[in-house]
Amino acid sequence: MQESVGLQWEWDHFSKLHHLTYQIQEKEAARDSSDCMDNEKKRMDAIQPFMDWLEIHDVNTSKLRIRKVGNNSGLGLVTKVPIKAGDEVLLIPEKIMMTTTNARESKLSKRHKHPYSFVFAPSFLDS
Repeated sequence: MQESVGLQWEWDHFSKLHHLTYQIQEKEAARDSSDCMDNEKKRMDAIQPFMDWLEIHDVNTSKLRIRKVGNNSGLGLVTKVPIKAGDEVLLIPEKIMMTTTNARESKLSKRHKHPYSFVFAPSFLDS
């Protein structure tokens, strides 16, 4: 009986994620090219503030930069220097990671009607 409960939870989790993926695909398909151009400019304008935020939060980005890659690939993380196997390129401090634990402990979780549903349903899907 215990195994079927775990299996049911996994199926429910998969179903929620599948539904969200479908919603994302629908939203992306509905965007027109002018939205993409506006969005691209906004994203490019956000790079430096994001890099500043990373630095404030002790992320060493000295080996990296964010830039447009390819014609249709969007933005990518690119190294500024050659790297070898075993080189540390990017280390994200745990204090700025969104983990299941800190999501449960967040003020948003405590105020939300269904505390864990925001893990499955990002707010942009509600727009």
